[in-house]
Amino acid sequence: MDIADVGTVALVHAVNVVSKFGDDGYLERSWVLPLEVIEPLRSHVRMTSEGWIVNEWAITDATAAIVQPWVDQAIDVASDAWWVGSEQADPSHVWAIRVR
Repeated sequence: MDIADVGTVALVHAVNVVSKFGDDGYLERSWVLPLEVIEPLRSHVRMTSEGWIVNEWAITDATAAIVQPWVDQAIDVASDAWWVGSEQADPSHVWAIRVR
């Protein structure tokens, strides 16, 4: 993103993510979701008014259809390895959000 494209810059210390867990229960990988998935996900998971997912939610067919474009592995909803939720971002990173 070109800094000139940014209107108001807000610092974001949380991100919505898809997480994949291994058979041992440990996190294998996660993918940060873009802001554009907030509204489509809102009817499937509990969210704050700011758009952060409350708790972790198992991926369903409906949520997989929404998030799959941002995940570079095929989501297997039957495996119980895939979850969607919010995580606290590393505060050393500055996240710029374009305000329209």
